[in-house]
Amino acid sequence: MALPAVSFPRSGLRPWMLAALAATASAAGGGCAPIRTSTTVRVLETGRKGAPTPEVPRGTHLAALGAVVEYRQWLDELTVRVRPVPVCADVRFSPVVVEARTVRRAGPAMGWELGLGAALTAFGAFGLARPEAISTARTDAAGEVYRDRATGLRLAGTMGSVGALLLVAGIVDAVRARDTVRHAAGVRGKLGDEVPCAVAFVPVAGRTLVVRVSGRTETVTLDAEGRGRLRLPPAPEAGPHPAGMSAFVGFDRNRAVRIPVVTPYGATARAPSQGVVTLEPARIRPPWEISDEGKAP
Repeated sequence: MALPAVSFPRSGLRPWMLAALAATASAAGGGCAPIRTSTTVRVLETGRKGAPTPEVPRGTHLAALGAVVEYRQWLDELTVRVRPVPVCADVRFSPVVVEARTVRRAGPAMGWELGLGAALTAFGAFGLARPEAISTARTDAAGEVYRDRATGLRLAGTMGSVGALLLVAGIVDAVRARDTVRHAAGVRGKLGDEVPCAVAFVPVAGRTLVVRVSGRTETVTLDAEGRGRLRLPPAPEAGPHPAGMSAFVGFDRNRAVRIPVVTPYGATARAPSQGVVTLEPARIRPPWEISDEGKAP
């Protein structure tokens, strides 16, 4: 069966050059496929039988933190002293296994790499087997039409090489997109009974408190002894000891204590107003509870 003649316009570019440019542009358009990665961490209660378990430590943990606030008002000066009240608990650790499961998904470019690479490789193999089928038709001096096999071989070799490169890129992306599961030995803590704190606990030095008095907000920085001073805003000179004015001292986001303020301020010239208020201990989440939310411990 005679094959139809294939002709190309005469120009400075040979047919195999045009094919190489087209194939290279296709390969560059695909590139390496992006890999989307997501990792999920979970804690398994027990590991495999016979697996070595790490050394299990024991210790104490700061389970809650409160404070005792001593205040003293003399005229328009308010002084506060904060003494922390830590609550510690015994910590018991048990061996666990931490599992990290990484899921990788390749983008659609990997499909183009594999599909286009397979097509170009098949075209190159066909061209190498039958180069005359894709060769340029030429006419010799006697007027007979013949096929230039060299053109077909160059075109088939170029297409096959680019297709092989695309196939390799697709296979590499497929290997990169494999899911992985890793396990690591660890320990998980559990709070027990309350115990005395093992070390001196002075977290208030240098801490900044927010004080709100009569709609005005100020900040007070505690010194090394946990003391802080501030000037109260001007107050109306009403009766001897009105009870409608207070100072609210904030420690955390939602925790504050109320300190009564005596007005007029001159009533405290001879006998300063002083007292003690207590900030109830607030529970502090241990780090292993935070790790259960998906963060690696």
